[in-house]
Amino acid sequence: MSSLPVPGGRNPDPPETPRKGVRVAVIGGGLAGITAAIALAESGADVTLLEARPRLGGATCSFSRDGLTVDTGQHIFLGCCSAYRGLLDRLGMAAHAPIQPRFDVTVLAPGKRAALKRRRVPAPLHMLPALLGYPFLSNKERARLALAALAFKRLDENDPKNDELPLGDWLAAHGQDERTRRVLWDLFSVSSLNVPGDDASLALATVPFTIEGPIRRQLAEAQLQLLRKRVDGVVTFSNDRLLQVARDLPLAKAFAALGAVMARPATTLSAVLARTDVVPLRRMLKQVREWRFGLGAGQEKHRCFLAVEEAYASPWFTSLPEELLQAIALISSSRPETDATEVLREIQMRSPKAAVAWAVQASPPEDDRVVVQLLGGV
Repeated sequence: MSSLPVPGGRNPDPPETPRKGVRVAVIGGGLAGITAAIALAESGADVTLLEARPRLGGATCSFSRDGLTVDTGQHIFLGCCSAYRGLLDRLGMAAHAPIQPRFDVTVLAPGKRAALKRRRVPAPLHMLPALLGYPFLSNKERARLALAALAFKRLDENDPKNDELPLGDWLAAHGQDERTRRVLWDLFSVSSLNVPGDDASLALATVPFTIEGPIRRQLAEAQLQLLRKRVDGVVTFSNDRLLQVARDLPLAKAFAALGAVMARPATTLSAVLARTDVVPLRRMLKQVREWRFGLGAGQEKHRCFLAVEEAYASPWFTSLPEELLQAIALISSSRPETDATEVLREIQMRSPKAAVAWAVQASPPEDDRVVVQLLGGV
Protein backbone atom coordinates (compact mmCIF):
# COMPACT_ATOMS: atom_id res chain seq x y z
CA MET A 1 0.00 0.00 0.00
CA SER A 2 1.32 3.43 -0.87
CA SER A 3 0.50 6.67 0.88
CA LEU A 4 0.72 10.28 -0.26
CA PRO A 5 0.78 13.31 2.06
CA VAL A 6 -1.42 16.00 0.53
CA PRO A 7 -0.17 19.59 0.95
CA GLY A 8 -2.52 22.20 2.37
CA GLY A 9 -3.68 25.32 0.57
CA ARG A 10 -6.63 27.64 0.23
CA ASN A 11 -10.10 26.88 -1.04
CA PRO A 12 -12.38 29.85 -1.84
CA ASP A 13 -15.45 27.81 -0.96
CA PRO A 14 -14.57 24.77 1.22
CA PRO A 15 -17.38 22.26 1.84
CA GLU A 16 -16.83 22.22 5.62
CA THR A 17 -13.85 23.50 7.58
CA PRO A 18 -12.51 20.87 10.01
CA ARG A 19 -10.60 21.77 13.18
CA LYS A 20 -6.98 22.53 12.46
CA GLY A 21 -4.72 19.63 13.23
CA VAL A 22 -7.41 17.03 12.48
CA ARG A 23 -5.84 14.06 10.73
CA VAL A 24 -7.84 12.47 7.90
CA ALA A 25 -7.14 9.37 5.84
CA VAL A 26 -8.71 9.08 2.39
CA ILE A 27 -8.81 5.48 1.17
CA GLY A 28 -8.58 5.09 -2.59
CA GLY A 29 -6.54 7.21 -4.98
CA GLY A 30 -8.99 7.38 -7.87
CA LEU A 31 -10.44 10.61 -9.20
CA ALA A 32 -12.92 10.88 -6.32
CA GLY A 33 -10.26 10.12 -3.69
CA ILE A 34 -7.80 12.65 -5.13
CA THR A 35 -10.49 15.34 -5.32
CA ALA A 36 -11.64 14.66 -1.75
CA ALA A 37 -8.07 14.73 -0.42
CA ILE A 38 -7.34 18.07 -2.07
CA ALA A 39 -10.58 19.62 -0.76
CA LEU A 40 -9.87 18.41 2.79
CA ALA A 41 -6.27 19.62 2.71
CA GLU A 42 -7.35 23.03 1.49
CA SER A 43 -9.84 23.18 4.36
CA GLY A 44 -7.03 22.79 6.90
CA ALA A 45 -6.93 19.06 7.59
CA ASP A 46 -3.76 16.96 7.73
CA VAL A 47 -4.57 14.44 4.98
CA THR A 48 -3.01 11.15 3.98
CA LEU A 49 -4.21 9.54 0.75
CA LEU A 50 -3.98 5.72 0.75
CA GLU A 51 -3.84 3.69 -2.45
CA ALA A 52 -3.13 -0.07 -2.76
CA ARG A 53 -1.60 0.26 -6.24
CA PRO A 54 1.81 1.85 -6.88
CA ARG A 55 0.12 4.69 -8.79
CA LEU A 56 -2.81 7.05 -8.43
CA GLY A 57 -5.78 7.47 -10.77
CA GLY A 58 -7.86 4.36 -10.08
CA ALA A 59 -9.63 3.30 -13.26
CA THR A 60 -8.16 6.28 -15.07
CA CYS A 61 -5.01 4.68 -16.41
CA SER A 62 -3.51 3.32 -19.60
CA PHE A 63 -1.34 0.47 -20.81
CA SER A 64 0.49 -0.43 -24.02
CA ARG A 65 -0.10 -3.55 -26.06
CA ASP A 66 1.33 -4.34 -29.49
CA GLY A 67 2.36 -0.73 -29.96
CA LEU A 68 -1.11 0.60 -29.14
CA THR A 69 -1.79 2.70 -26.05
CA VAL A 70 -5.09 1.71 -24.45
CA ASP A 71 -6.87 3.92 -21.91
CA THR A 72 -9.10 2.08 -19.44
CA GLY A 73 -10.99 4.92 -17.80
CA GLN A 74 -12.11 8.43 -18.76
CA HIS A 75 -10.40 7.67 -22.07
CA ILE A 76 -12.61 10.14 -23.88
CA PHE A 77 -13.02 13.49 -22.22
CA LEU A 78 -14.41 16.49 -24.05
CA GLY A 79 -14.04 20.25 -23.82
CA CYS A 80 -17.18 20.39 -21.70
CA CYS A 81 -15.56 18.23 -18.96
CA SER A 82 -14.40 21.35 -17.12
CA ALA A 83 -14.14 19.76 -13.64
CA TYR A 84 -11.91 16.93 -14.91
CA ARG A 85 -9.72 19.34 -16.85
CA GLY A 86 -9.50 21.56 -13.78
CA LEU A 87 -8.28 18.61 -11.68
CA LEU A 88 -5.63 17.77 -14.28
CA ASP A 89 -4.45 21.39 -14.21
CA ARG A 90 -4.16 21.39 -10.41
CA LEU A 91 -2.17 18.15 -10.48
CA GLY A 92 0.14 19.48 -13.20
CA MET A 93 -0.94 16.70 -15.57
CA ALA A 94 -2.85 18.65 -18.22
CA ALA A 95 0.04 18.40 -20.69
CA HIS A 96 -0.21 14.59 -20.54
CA ALA A 97 -3.88 14.59 -21.57
CA PRO A 98 -4.18 17.05 -24.47
CA ILE A 99 -7.50 17.80 -26.15
CA GLN A 100 -7.71 17.36 -29.91
CA PRO A 101 -8.48 20.54 -31.88
CA ARG A 102 -11.31 18.53 -33.40
CA PHE A 103 -12.79 15.17 -32.27
CA ASP A 104 -11.09 12.37 -34.25
CA VAL A 105 -11.27 8.79 -32.97
CA THR A 106 -10.51 5.48 -34.70
CA VAL A 107 -12.78 2.53 -33.84
CA LEU A 108 -11.23 -0.93 -34.25
CA ALA A 109 -12.92 -4.33 -34.55
CA PRO A 110 -11.80 -7.66 -36.06
CA GLY A 111 -11.49 -7.05 -39.79
CA LYS A 112 -12.94 -3.53 -39.66
CA ARG A 113 -12.04 -0.02 -38.63
CA ALA A 114 -13.89 3.28 -38.72
CA ALA A 115 -13.08 6.94 -38.11
CA LEU A 116 -15.39 9.14 -36.07
CA LYS A 117 -14.44 12.69 -36.97
CA ARG A 118 -16.37 15.91 -36.35
CA ARG A 119 -17.18 18.48 -39.03
CA ARG A 120 -17.58 22.27 -39.00
CA VAL A 121 -21.28 22.35 -38.17
CA PRO A 122 -23.05 22.81 -34.81
CA ALA A 123 -23.33 19.95 -32.33
CA PRO A 124 -24.77 17.35 -32.51
CA LEU A 125 -24.88 17.56 -36.31
CA HIS A 126 -21.06 17.84 -36.35
CA MET A 127 -20.85 14.03 -36.11
CA LEU A 128 -23.57 13.14 -38.60
CA PRO A 129 -21.31 12.63 -41.68
CA ALA A 130 -19.11 10.20 -39.74
CA LEU A 131 -22.08 8.39 -38.19
CA LEU A 132 -23.87 8.02 -41.52
CA GLY A 133 -20.80 6.23 -42.89
CA TYR A 134 -20.21 4.10 -39.78
CA PRO A 135 -19.47 0.59 -41.14
CA PHE A 136 -20.60 -1.35 -38.05
CA LEU A 137 -24.25 -0.43 -38.68
CA SER A 138 -26.63 -1.33 -41.48
CA ASN A 139 -28.00 1.30 -43.88
CA LYS A 140 -31.33 1.24 -42.03
CA GLU A 141 -29.66 1.71 -38.64
CA ARG A 142 -27.49 4.56 -39.94
CA ALA A 143 -30.52 6.32 -41.41
CA ARG A 144 -32.14 6.44 -37.96
CA LEU A 145 -29.14 8.11 -36.30
CA ALA A 146 -30.28 11.57 -37.38
CA LEU A 147 -33.48 11.15 -35.34
CA ALA A 148 -31.52 10.94 -32.09
CA ALA A 149 -28.88 13.50 -33.09
CA LEU A 150 -31.47 16.18 -33.87
CA ALA A 151 -33.49 15.30 -30.77
CA PHE A 152 -30.41 15.83 -28.58
CA LYS A 153 -30.20 19.40 -29.83
CA ARG A 154 -33.79 20.12 -28.82
CA LEU A 155 -33.29 18.89 -25.24
CA ASP A 156 -33.36 21.38 -22.39
CA GLU A 157 -30.24 20.49 -20.38
CA ASN A 158 -31.70 22.27 -17.33
CA ASP A 159 -34.82 20.07 -17.19
CA PRO A 160 -34.62 18.03 -13.92
CA LYS A 161 -36.62 15.23 -15.56
CA ASN A 162 -33.56 14.35 -17.65
CA ASP A 163 -31.86 12.98 -14.54
CA GLU A 164 -34.67 10.48 -14.01
CA LEU A 165 -34.73 9.11 -17.57
CA PRO A 166 -32.22 6.40 -18.60
CA LEU A 167 -30.33 7.24 -21.77
CA GLY A 168 -31.11 3.81 -23.21
CA ASP A 169 -34.87 4.32 -22.88
CA TRP A 170 -34.62 7.75 -24.48
CA LEU A 171 -32.54 6.43 -27.38
CA ALA A 172 -34.98 3.57 -27.94
CA ALA A 173 -37.84 6.07 -28.09
CA HIS A 174 -35.94 7.95 -30.81
CA GLY A 175 -35.38 5.07 -33.20
CA GLN A 176 -32.19 3.50 -31.80
CA ASP A 177 -32.55 -0.28 -31.56
CA GLU A 178 -30.64 -2.61 -29.21
CA ARG A 179 -27.76 -3.29 -31.63
CA THR A 180 -27.26 0.38 -32.47
CA ARG A 181 -27.10 1.26 -28.79
CA ARG A 182 -24.48 -1.42 -28.13
CA VAL A 183 -22.36 -0.90 -31.27
CA LEU A 184 -22.38 2.90 -31.34
CA TRP A 185 -23.89 4.76 -28.40
CA ASP A 186 -22.14 2.65 -25.76
CA LEU A 187 -18.83 3.76 -27.28
CA PHE A 188 -19.57 7.29 -26.05
CA SER A 189 -21.26 6.47 -22.75
CA VAL A 190 -18.74 3.87 -21.55
CA SER A 191 -15.71 5.88 -22.62
CA SER A 192 -16.84 9.23 -21.23
CA LEU A 193 -19.18 8.21 -18.36
CA ASN A 194 -17.80 4.74 -17.53
CA VAL A 195 -21.29 3.17 -17.70
CA PRO A 196 -23.28 1.55 -20.52
CA GLY A 197 -25.85 3.78 -22.17
CA ASP A 198 -28.77 1.90 -20.66
CA ASP A 199 -27.47 2.68 -17.15
CA ALA A 200 -26.56 6.33 -17.76
CA SER A 201 -28.98 9.17 -17.07
CA LEU A 202 -30.09 11.34 -19.96
CA ALA A 203 -28.92 14.44 -18.02
CA LEU A 204 -25.27 13.33 -18.10
CA ALA A 205 -25.44 12.23 -21.71
CA THR A 206 -26.77 15.56 -22.96
CA VAL A 207 -23.78 17.58 -21.76
CA PRO A 208 -21.45 16.91 -24.75
CA PHE A 209 -24.32 17.55 -27.19
CA THR A 210 -25.72 20.73 -25.65
CA ILE A 211 -22.50 22.54 -24.70
CA GLU A 212 -20.08 23.61 -27.37
CA GLY A 213 -16.69 23.08 -25.78
CA PRO A 214 -14.69 26.04 -24.46
CA ILE A 215 -11.84 25.38 -26.88
CA ARG A 216 -14.19 25.76 -29.85
CA ARG A 217 -15.59 28.97 -28.39
CA GLN A 218 -12.08 30.33 -27.80
CA LEU A 219 -11.08 29.60 -31.39
CA ALA A 220 -14.24 31.27 -32.70
CA GLU A 221 -13.68 34.32 -30.49
CA ALA A 222 -10.08 34.62 -31.68
CA GLN A 223 -11.24 34.62 -35.30
CA LEU A 224 -13.90 37.22 -34.49
CA GLN A 225 -11.28 39.47 -32.89
CA LEU A 226 -9.17 39.25 -36.04
CA LEU A 227 -12.20 39.94 -38.22
CA ARG A 228 -13.19 43.03 -36.20
CA LYS A 229 -9.84 44.64 -36.98
CA ARG A 230 -10.46 44.39 -40.72
CA VAL A 231 -14.14 45.21 -41.22
CA ASP A 232 -16.57 47.98 -40.35
CA GLY A 233 -18.89 45.73 -38.33
CA VAL A 234 -19.60 42.11 -37.39
CA VAL A 235 -23.12 40.62 -37.51
CA THR A 236 -23.43 37.26 -35.72
CA PHE A 237 -25.96 34.47 -36.29
CA SER A 238 -26.41 31.64 -33.77
CA ASN A 239 -26.42 28.05 -35.05
CA ASP A 240 -28.62 27.12 -32.09
CA ARG A 241 -31.35 29.44 -33.34
CA LEU A 242 -31.07 27.92 -36.82
CA LEU A 243 -31.86 24.46 -35.46
CA GLN A 244 -34.93 25.83 -33.69
CA VAL A 245 -36.23 27.67 -36.75
CA ALA A 246 -35.45 25.00 -39.37
CA ARG A 247 -35.67 21.83 -37.28
CA ASP A 248 -37.63 19.94 -39.97
CA LEU A 249 -35.33 20.84 -42.86
CA PRO A 250 -32.43 18.63 -44.00
CA LEU A 251 -29.09 19.96 -42.78
CA ALA A 252 -27.93 21.22 -46.19
CA LYS A 253 -31.17 23.10 -46.79
CA ALA A 254 -31.16 24.57 -43.29
CA PHE A 255 -27.70 26.06 -43.77
CA ALA A 256 -28.65 27.27 -47.26
CA ALA A 257 -31.58 29.11 -45.68
CA LEU A 258 -29.27 30.64 -43.08
CA GLY A 259 -26.89 31.70 -45.84
CA ALA A 260 -29.70 33.55 -47.61
CA VAL A 261 -30.62 35.36 -44.37
CA MET A 262 -26.98 36.27 -43.67
CA ALA A 263 -26.58 37.69 -47.18
CA ARG A 264 -29.24 40.34 -46.56
CA PRO A 265 -27.33 42.65 -44.17
CA ALA A 266 -24.04 42.09 -46.01
CA THR A 267 -25.50 43.05 -49.39
CA THR A 268 -27.60 45.95 -48.14
CA LEU A 269 -24.91 47.44 -45.90
CA SER A 270 -22.31 47.27 -48.67
CA ALA A 271 -24.56 49.31 -50.95
CA VAL A 272 -25.49 51.82 -48.24
CA LEU A 273 -21.95 52.34 -46.94
CA ALA A 274 -20.81 53.38 -50.40
CA ARG A 275 -23.07 56.45 -50.21
CA THR A 276 -21.76 59.79 -48.95
CA ASP A 277 -24.94 60.76 -47.10
CA VAL A 278 -24.73 58.10 -44.38
CA VAL A 279 -21.34 58.73 -42.77
CA PRO A 280 -22.82 58.41 -39.22
CA LEU A 281 -23.90 54.87 -40.03
CA ARG A 282 -20.35 53.74 -40.78
CA ARG A 283 -19.14 55.49 -37.62
CA MET A 284 -21.70 53.67 -35.50
CA LEU A 285 -20.83 50.31 -37.04
CA LYS A 286 -17.25 50.64 -35.79
CA GLN A 287 -18.33 51.57 -32.26
CA VAL A 288 -20.14 48.29 -31.54
CA ARG A 289 -18.42 44.99 -30.85
CA GLU A 290 -21.20 42.75 -32.20
CA TRP A 291 -24.47 43.23 -34.04
CA ARG A 292 -27.63 41.09 -34.21
CA PHE A 293 -29.94 41.09 -37.21
CA GLY A 294 -33.71 41.30 -37.53
CA LEU A 295 -35.88 41.50 -40.66
CA GLY A 296 -39.53 42.46 -40.91
CA ALA A 297 -42.14 43.50 -43.48
CA GLY A 298 -45.60 45.03 -43.19
CA GLN A 299 -48.45 46.04 -45.49
CA GLU A 300 -51.51 48.26 -45.55
CA LYS A 301 -52.51 50.66 -42.78
CA HIS A 302 -50.18 49.51 -39.97
CA ARG A 303 -47.30 48.44 -42.21
CA CYS A 304 -44.59 50.35 -40.29
CA PHE A 305 -45.69 48.92 -36.93
CA LEU A 306 -45.84 45.38 -38.36
CA ALA A 307 -42.44 45.64 -40.06
CA VAL A 308 -40.65 46.85 -36.93
CA GLU A 309 -42.49 44.34 -34.71
CA GLU A 310 -41.46 41.46 -36.97
CA ALA A 311 -37.85 42.68 -37.10
CA TYR A 312 -37.61 42.73 -33.30
CA ALA A 313 -39.18 39.25 -33.15
CA SER A 314 -36.67 37.74 -35.62
CA PRO A 315 -34.93 34.60 -34.24
CA TRP A 316 -31.44 36.08 -34.55
CA PHE A 317 -32.38 39.42 -32.98
CA THR A 318 -31.92 38.17 -29.43
CA SER A 319 -31.28 41.39 -27.50
CA LEU A 320 -33.92 42.81 -25.20
CA PRO A 321 -35.35 45.87 -27.01
CA GLU A 322 -35.18 48.18 -23.99
CA GLU A 323 -31.48 47.36 -23.44
CA LEU A 324 -30.28 48.36 -26.91
CA LEU A 325 -27.90 51.32 -26.92
CA GLN A 326 -27.24 51.39 -30.68
CA ALA A 327 -29.45 50.46 -33.61
CA ILE A 328 -29.18 50.72 -37.39
CA ALA A 329 -32.36 50.71 -39.49
CA LEU A 330 -32.30 50.08 -43.24
CA ILE A 331 -35.73 51.01 -44.61
CA SER A 332 -37.22 50.06 -47.93
CA SER A 333 -40.48 51.76 -48.88
CA SER A 334 -42.22 53.33 -51.88
CA ARG A 335 -43.15 56.25 -49.60
CA PRO A 336 -39.91 56.89 -47.67
CA GLU A 337 -40.79 60.43 -46.59
CA THR A 338 -43.62 59.34 -44.30
CA ASP A 339 -42.74 55.71 -43.65
CA ALA A 340 -39.17 56.38 -42.48
CA THR A 341 -40.41 58.76 -39.79
CA GLU A 342 -42.98 56.23 -38.60
CA VAL A 343 -40.43 53.37 -38.55
CA LEU A 344 -37.98 55.43 -36.46
CA ARG A 345 -40.77 56.34 -34.04
CA GLU A 346 -41.62 52.64 -33.59
CA ILE A 347 -37.96 51.82 -32.92
CA GLN A 348 -37.59 54.61 -30.36
CA MET A 349 -40.71 53.42 -28.54
CA ARG A 350 -39.21 49.93 -28.12
CA SER A 351 -35.61 51.02 -27.51
CA PRO A 352 -35.75 54.47 -25.89
CA LYS A 353 -32.05 54.40 -24.88
CA ALA A 354 -30.79 53.56 -28.37
CA ALA A 355 -28.95 55.94 -30.65
CA VAL A 356 -30.39 55.16 -34.08
CA ALA A 357 -28.66 55.57 -37.43
CA TRP A 358 -30.76 54.89 -40.50
CA ALA A 359 -30.84 54.92 -44.27
CA VAL A 360 -33.49 54.50 -46.96
CA GLN A 361 -32.62 51.91 -49.59
CA ALA A 362 -32.40 53.10 -53.16
CA SER A 363 -34.56 50.29 -54.59
CA PRO A 364 -38.03 50.28 -52.96
CA PRO A 365 -40.41 47.28 -53.15
CA GLU A 366 -42.87 47.31 -56.04
CA ASP A 367 -45.94 47.00 -53.78
CA ASP A 368 -46.98 49.01 -50.71
CA ARG A 369 -44.86 46.99 -48.28
CA VAL A 370 -42.42 48.48 -45.83
CA VAL A 371 -39.33 46.32 -45.27
CA VAL A 372 -37.13 47.00 -42.25
CA GLN A 373 -33.69 45.46 -41.71
CA LEU A 374 -32.67 46.18 -38.13
CA LEU A 375 -29.22 45.78 -36.57
CA GLY A 376 -29.01 45.88 -32.78
CA GLY A 377 -25.69 46.49 -31.06
CA VAL A 378 -24.75 44.14 -28.22
